[in-house]
Amino acid sequence: MYASIILPTYTERENVGQMVEALRRVFGDRQDWEVVIVVDDSPDDT
Repeated sequence: MYASIILPTYTERENVGQMVEALRRVFGDRQDWEVVIVVDDSPDDT
């Protein structure tokens, strides 16, 4: 089964990288997932 993780971002500049790394640890070597980062015109240039 393919997994798509939707990651909404609004003032999350400091957290996006950490979240993606955490997801990589969870999914390990699996190739059947993706992260879709939703940018919502954040004032911190997320």
